[in-house]
Amino acid sequence: GLISRDEVEAALDTQTSGKRKRVGELLIEKGLISEEQLLVALSAKFRMPVVDLQTITPAPAALDALTKNMVMQLKVLPVSLENSCLTVATSDPTDPTIGDNLRFFTNLSIEFVAAPAKEIRDALEKYYGETGEEDGQIANLLGELSNEQIDVDEDGDEVGDGELTVEGR
Repeated sequence: GLISRDEVEAALDTQTSGKRKRVGELLIEKGLISEEQLLVALSAKFRMPVVDLQTITPAPAALDALTKNMVMQLKVLPVSLENSCLTVATSDPTDPTIGDNLRFFTNLSIEFVAAPAKEIRDALEKYYGETGEEDGQIANLLGELSNEQIDVDEDGDEVGDGELTVEGR
């Protein structure tokens, strides 16, 4: 293979000594393999094709199938939607929660293709807009607000101090 058993064991030792990173990430950090090499190996293991997102234009129906918050959180790009099957690009085919979440929220069957993380980030920015930290903070704030009830003055007047109450449900 690309790396020796000793190199993998050294990465595993690093992993168990407190760093909570996946072995693949550690091997990339140590310069033993590239992200592309890891992606090719994982896609072969999971029988998943590798795609070049720079040459693919996602179908509008696929893009509409997932919210911006969901694609940013899961770090996936919807590519196509045909016959109730959503094809999604991921850079982490080892994470089963991605498919579980997508199936739950879309009620569609999900198929995966693999793509480098950078290509996914670039495509998310292109098709969904800014992907910075601010979006995550805003999404978290909106998520917190959606779990609360806000009472506003009934006649629509501007709400002043003491007129706005926030109650947890």
